[in-house]
Amino acid sequence: MRSAPPYKREYICRPGPSPVTKQRHFLCRRPLHSAPLRPDHFPARMSQRYVVKEKIGQGGLGDVYLATDTQLDRDVAVKRVRPPETGNAEALHQDLIREARTLSSLQHPNIVTIYDVGTDEQGPFVVMEFLKGETLDQVVDRGPLPAEDFREVVIQSLEGMIAAQALGLVHRDLKPGNLMVIWLASGKFQIKILDFGLAKFSVTATRQTEDQEDGIMGTIYFMAPEQFERLPLDARTDMYSLGCIFYQILTSKAPFDGQTGPEVMVSHLQHHVVHLVQARPDLPIWMADWVMWLISRDMDDRPPDARTALEYFRSQTSGIKNPTPQPVVPAGPVVRIVGRGTGPGGSATQRLPGGKATQQLQGTSAAARSSRPAARRTGRKKSNTGLWIILIILAAAGGALVWYLSQSKTAAPSSAQALQAVLDSPSPANTPENWTLLLQAIREGGADAAKAATLLKTMSGPPLGAAVAGELSTGSATGPGRLLLIQAVADHPSPEGRTQLLRIAGAESGAVRTAALEALSKAAEAADLPPLLRLLPKAASPGDRKLVLQAAAGAMNRNAGVPGTDRAKPLMEALGQADTPMKAELLRLLAVTGDPAAATALDTELATPGDRRTNALATLPVWESPQPSTAETLLTAASSSSSDQEALLDGFLLLAPRISAWNGGDLTSSLRKAAPLVSSAKNRGSFATALGSSAAPEAASYARELAAAPAWAAPAEQAAKAIAALQSNVVTPTPGENTLEAAKAVILAADQDAYYSATSRSVSNWKNPQSRLAWDLNIPQAGAVEIRVLQSSSLRTARSFRIRLAGSQTETPVRFTPSNEDFLPAEGGKFQIPRPGTWRLWLEPALMEAGQPLMNVRSIFMTLGQ
Repeated sequence: MRSAPPYKREYICRPGPSPVTKQRHFLCRRPLHSAPLRPDHFPARMSQRYVVKEKIGQGGLGDVYLATDTQLDRDVAVKRVRPPETGNAEALHQDLIREARTLSSLQHPNIVTIYDVGTDEQGPFVVMEFLKGETLDQVVDRGPLPAEDFREVVIQSLEGMIAAQALGLVHRDLKPGNLMVIWLASGKFQIKILDFGLAKFSVTATRQTEDQEDGIMGTIYFMAPEQFERLPLDARTDMYSLGCIFYQILTSKAPFDGQTGPEVMVSHLQHHVVHLVQARPDLPIWMADWVMWLISRDMDDRPPDARTALEYFRSQTSGIKNPTPQPVVPAGPVVRIVGRGTGPGGSATQRLPGGKATQQLQGTSAAARSSRPAARRTGRKKSNTGLWIILIILAAAGGALVWYLSQSKTAAPSSAQALQAVLDSPSPANTPENWTLLLQAIREGGADAAKAATLLKTMSGPPLGAAVAGELSTGSATGPGRLLLIQAVADHPSPEGRTQLLRIAGAESGAVRTAALEALSKAAEAADLPPLLRLLPKAASPGDRKLVLQAAAGAMNRNAGVPGTDRAKPLMEALGQADTPMKAELLRLLAVTGDPAAATALDTELATPGDRRTNALATLPVWESPQPSTAETLLTAASSSSSDQEALLDGFLLLAPRISAWNGGDLTSSLRKAAPLVSSAKNRGSFATALGSSAAPEAASYARELAAAPAWAAPAEQAAKAIAALQSNVVTPTPGENTLEAAKAVILAADQDAYYSATSRSVSNWKNPQSRLAWDLNIPQAGAVEIRVLQSSSLRTARSFRIRLAGSQTETPVRFTPSNEDFLPAEGGKFQIPRPGTWRLWLEPALMEAGQPLMNVRSIFMTLGQ
């Protein structure tokens, strides 16, 4: 799971454990760099009525205290706003008291209750109810909300906003951290809106502290475009913020994303958002459209207030259809309601979310226009003469229009009608004609684009991939339509489509480049690695670099038949041109190729002190096919370095047991060289683990020898027990064919993964790419060995396994079998044993998708001496 996104770094009021009551309560989390809270940081009493128990939070605007109301004997939360360093503090105090008194009249079950407002020697303060529960973002951390819970959150939060908007209040800082979930005894929950009007309490400029920076990062994901543009705010601003919240709790992702604050701001301003239909195809389409309505780019394209938004939402959830909108009559007040906003340049043809009938806006009244921000009202007053001229022309044209329509009744359906028929069909036919219609709708980027993309995703066929690529190559699609086409290329990959994605990723920037790279991570193949890695020097930001590397990783995880060397070569070329941080990422990609030549690049980085060595050491856990040269490099560096010695030694002890070119005697000899460098109990434990991974007689002898030294007694005993357990399963093959049963395998796997089933006599449930199997073999003579794997797999997806033995390795596609109970042999390759000894045969995943089984393994057929 990825680390917490930037919007979690904030001052948000949330429940947390009280050091006094041990219960969950209303507190504000502070960043790690804040000063610790001490008892002397808060007053003991406020206004002779409230006795402070503890300071439970602080932020850029003020502090929050847990206090006792001595008159009513109840816990309360007390908020004190810090005075400004400059400006009129008295005016700020009066604004605070006036706003708090207004809010105190909001006795609504879905808004935190304001009990009191007062002033003492330190200034004004607000007293509010003390809530026990958890914030909405904490609830969503456990996963996206199902539709039923989402409905309840929507209704309760909008009910609270209706009450606030009735008083003319604008919250300005709605975010998941400001919606508290109170769990009731009945098992239901209650939503409480917090910090209502807090931004209005501090309308004057405040000092730019680190706290405020965190607060900005915490709210920027939910701020409306007009807040960045410094335009006047109204109820539609809060509707946008609520829409962003609703999108996030349904998807666990913010609708407008970015690696930095400016990137998120640009995402809002340019309206870079994936339609909710794409992110949650299981939701009703009307519900997805309704959320997108709230987050329309243009204020005029959103619901004018919470009441309008809730009425439409309830009409859909109750099964009552919203009436078809009627033509606007200029003489009366008009509320402009539109569907999926596409930005300032959207079509004038508007529709209710999810509605099919469209109505051309004919005008807006003065009452409707007056609700717009003043900054958007420009231009001089128009004469009525122009309007009358237009009406006369329309009247004259009306007869011609009626005649045309009457003549067209028997004509063939228009392209628009044909498209509507496809959109209305629950399962449209998978035909080239329908592909063309849907691609046209996507290209135009209108209200039907997202639904068209969803329907196109259900269709298939090689020509479809080429058709999507051809549409993208024309360059005629812009805005959301172009982003949807890019996603369609990922859904229907083709050589032509990958070429277009690589072109866009190299030539474009912003959301289009990001979309192309994300699509390449799903569609790119091994042949696309060289051009992909050539994009790295053009990646100006860490976010862009990460996307390029993700796409490269996606390319490497396809084409099971491509040898590891073909994948490693472009990575090694890119490594030579990369900066130090990027080298570590490229080394991780090299590690999974399994290419022995990649060890040369790793050895170079490990031999270079400083950041290059540190970054290379961090990649060692993912190197499943290490070479003897790497172990020798680590041991040599550990012998000559005092500052990195322990880390280098840990790296050696981690990799040494995985080296297939060493038999048990070779491993024991190498460990003997490392033993004088071991000085800590931690290293001795790692040393014992490495020694205990060998079933060789030489390892057992060395464990007994180490036990004579007092400091080594316990680690040596640990190693000896592990060696004895391995020796009980050692197989001694004879010339000819031998069977290595799955029951004899050493299973190195995560919990509940890749276990041996006595019923099926096989290793099954192999879903983790890090899991692997090994057989310890006492091979009495040098010579040729041929391997076959008796396996089963009823999946047809491309997967492959790797066999490593005696310094060589092979990669083989997993063989499809009619069922998981039908086992068939898959060729594992030929190997050369250079000398007698105890060798370990490794069976590992080469290409697989995490969570999907690699295969079931019953046995290894090993033919010796042929």
